[in-house]
Amino acid sequence: MRSKIFAILLSLVFFWVSSLSAQVDFRNSDRGRPILIEDAYPIEFLAFELQGGIQYERREGGNGSSFRPEFRFGGYKNLQAGGEAGYNRLWNEKSRSGISDTFVHLLYNFNQEGLEIPALSIRLDGGIPTGGLGTDNTNASAALLATKSFRELRLHSNLSYTLGPTALEGEGVELSRYFYGLGIDYTWPLKFIMVMGDVVLIKPIDNQKSELLLELGTRMQIHPKWVLDIGVGTGAFKEEGVDFTFTTGLTYIFGIRKVSLRRPYP
Repeated sequence: MRSKIFAILLSLVFFWVSSLSAQVDFRNSDRGRPILIEDAYPIEFLAFELQGGIQYERREGGNGSSFRPEFRFGGYKNLQAGGEAGYNRLWNEKSRSGISDTFVHLLYNFNQEGLEIPALSIRLDGGIPTGGLGTDNTNASAALLATKSFRELRLHSNLSYTLGPTALEGEGVELSRYFYGLGIDYTWPLKFIMVMGDVVLIKPIDNQKSELLLELGTRMQIHPKWVLDIGVGTGAFKEEGVDFTFTTGLTYIFGIRKVSLRRPYP
């Protein structure tokens, strides 16, 4: 009888350890979850990731909120593919709501991080008009991502350029012609919470004045496969820009096979 109980307990411990080895890496800095800067690491091969969040934005001329679910897949070693869509709600003089553009992307990590050289990735995005609050034209962008780790501390740099018409006919869509950003994150010693921040300079695609954004956020692992994120942001040095943003969301990851999603420190 005791041997059976011991075997059952041993099986439960093994199951728990296995689930921990396949847990989501909360150190991922994904775009928009909760800040705009992302790291240069794709998700693991054969891993699937579902994430989504609600964002509230207050700016001169009106407020808005959005819900953007996203799906990501590690289709090949060092290669990530994904797609996302958005449902926006705007209100100033009158309230409007509807679906925004749909975006697809590929992210490829072509250089692994070393002692001196950072991890480097290229990301390609394409936007497709799909809703009443979207644009009337397709667009495409290319971004260079870099990440350098110093144990619990990591530094990030993102540069991107978007191709497409200057005029935006839709509502609720904000695209950047140029995007420059620097970010930093730090993982607490217990390895279950990460704080992060960034400074982002955006040149809107519709020839409006450039915007400087400051953001702070955190990612917290609340379950072996679930991560909660919370972030706030504000515009700087521009009266008509973003006044305040708040976002919160969840990330869930699973895979075809059990894989370790932890990245070793360099």
